Amino acid sequence: DNVLAVAAVARNNLPMLVTGLLVSIILMGLLGGALARLLDRYRWIAWIGLALIAYIGLELMWEGLVAANATLDLGLPLPAPHAAH
Repeated sequence: DNVLAVAAVARNNLPMLVTGLLVSIILMGLLGGALARLLDRYRWIAWIGLALIAYIGLELMWEGLVAANATLDLGLPLPAPHAAH
């Protein structure tokens, strides 16, 4: 889930992707036990996290499909990709 979140934020920015992954790895190493205890105590946080992961994953897959359709002329009836937010 950390990789997915960092990839969603970084998009095509490689330095941001590498920095985000390094920070994520360091934080999980330092705070992993505390996070596990928190998730064990408040299980609803895990469900919110799961919903966010599913939403972001589906959004990234959709954007990739739309971009591939436009770039490769696949002919799928999808909307044209829009400019970056």
